[in-house]
Amino acid sequence: MAREVGLLDPWGVGDSLPEWHAFAMEVRGYLDALNTLKGFFELDELREKVGFRRDEELGHWVYRGRVESWDGAHAYFAALNVVATSEGREEVARYFLNRALPGLFARVESRGVGSPLQAKVSVRDWVFLELAHLFAHRGVSFCPVCGTAFLGRKGQRTCGSEACRKAFYRKSRKTHGEGSG
Repeated sequence: MAREVGLLDPWGVGDSLPEWHAFAMEVRGYLDALNTLKGFFELDELREKVGFRRDEELGHWVYRGRVESWDGAHAYFAALNVVATSEGREEVARYFLNRALPGLFARVESRGVGSPLQAKVSVRDWVFLELAHLFAHRGVSFCPVCGTAFLGRKGQRTCGSEACRKAFYRKSRKTHGEGSG
């Protein structure tokens, strides 16, 4: 969503670059945790990837990464914990809906009887709505180029971005070209 809309979020909060980085890391944490449910990652590996280390003496995880990356790493770690402590994908989907719905209905406007309702919605609320859909749906695929989760149509191989489609096509042509010689 940030790729499409940019960093400005006129109907939400958190327009600073550090706040957006933390939010992006939180979303990445949810998507990586979704991958753990499919068996692609281990949660401990993901925690270590962002700078956390298990301190056996203290008995819990300790952040050992760069100070300026703390907000994003903490948001990522917290996202992993939400999924790890839930009782399944449906519970995580409900969690996202509960986060999104107040923002979705906060700024609903009517322009008269018979006119459609319009809502000014924060990008964050839309992201949580999309995450709820991903966790509720069993047919989630992951782009082999960028790793983005998506609900594809039959035969769809990538997330759909032009860059990923082209990279996938080039790689498949290269693979098929090498095998035919």
